[in-house]
Amino acid sequence: MHLFFSEVRVLDADRVPQDGPVLVVSNHHSALIDPAVLIATLPRQPRFLAKAVLWEPRYSLLRPFLVLARAVPVHRAKDGGGSNDDMFSETRAALQAGEMIALFGEGVSHDNAGLLDLKTGAARIARGTSSAVAVLPVGIIYPDRTTYRSTVTVAVGEVIEVEGVAGGDIDRQSVRELTDRIRAGLAAVAPTWESEDKHQAAVVAAEIAAARFGTDAATALSSLNRSVDRSESHALTALDAARDLLDECQHLGVAVASVIDFTPPQLKRMERVSRVKTAAWAVPTVVGKVLTLPAFELTGKLSDRRDVNFQATSKLALGLVIYPIWWVVLALAFGSIFSPLMGLAVAIVAPVTAYISALKMHRLRRFTTARLGGPASEAQLGTLHARHATVVEAMREVIPAKAR
Repeated sequence: MHLFFSEVRVLDADRVPQDGPVLVVSNHHSALIDPAVLIATLPRQPRFLAKAVLWEPRYSLLRPFLVLARAVPVHRAKDGGGSNDDMFSETRAALQAGEMIALFGEGVSHDNAGLLDLKTGAARIARGTSSAVAVLPVGIIYPDRTTYRSTVTVAVGEVIEVEGVAGGDIDRQSVRELTDRIRAGLAAVAPTWESEDKHQAAVVAAEIAAARFGTDAATALSSLNRSVDRSESHALTALDAARDLLDECQHLGVAVASVIDFTPPQLKRMERVSRVKTAAWAVPTVVGKVLTLPAFELTGKLSDRRDVNFQATSKLALGLVIYPIWWVVLALAFGSIFSPLMGLAVAIVAPVTAYISALKMHRLRRFTTARLGGPASEAQLGTLHARHATVVEAMREVIPAKAR
């Protein structure tokens, strides 16, 4: 996960029960990346419910992972349906044994910026388990889910204590009420944006707040989302100003990063140190990028054919195949054209510099964009500064004082 994402954060990890039956309910915005993120960040190893079609021969490459994760197949109506009696029995038995079960409440990975309606499966499992179950909403937040070396945040919600009973899932009213509670709990930690435009504006506002106040962008984004949900005026002002800023940047042909990096005097020293570090890593970063550019482009083009929610999964899976093949081809080519020793050197240097490039390229790109993407005139610069200032002042009210 830390190779694919530049940063992985967990908020309120102390809310995860250390023992006993736990039913994790999460949002589903990025196909197979979502379970991988939960496995990497939760302090307990969960068993996942997964769509039954993954056990079909066409997904045979996934079979070892499904077995290792002790995943439980779910027959979905959209896949042709089938009996889920075994799924309910196995899941409830696991919970009664004190295990952690994880599922994606929306029932499908999707491209929406917010949440889909929750299925009743989680509530039926909890209500029909002959023991107390801690239902745990967990939000997975991707500022840019399709981009390699972006970030991900896992936000743990408040536990919903459920007293189950054998046959309790037959009570439809009780199941509906619990589903509503789970929905509310998940909406308190997961993305709930009405549109992708609002989501992108919120990401910009959060990054500006992070640059100005020294907080982390994930906390700022989550705080803004919750404030917008409550229709708080300063949050709506921040969102509108960030959208205006994005529109202005697009109109002027200015890189958004150059505006986000407007920093007050007290942050200048930190900025200089960051630039020195960036310069120090520039050479191996660029070498790694150049040596792996064909593999990078091919992986990207093949992945872009997928739905938005599947692009990250596709990039990871294809990259694990394409990059090693490319390094072998590159080493053989250099060895044939120059010398075997040169080929050996390339075989070593290419993967190492590719790793460095993966870790450092986003910093170098941000630095060069900020230096080369400046506005065309003082008047335009003033407009951008004004938009930026509006976002800063609004976000000052959004972010809790203890986080600044």
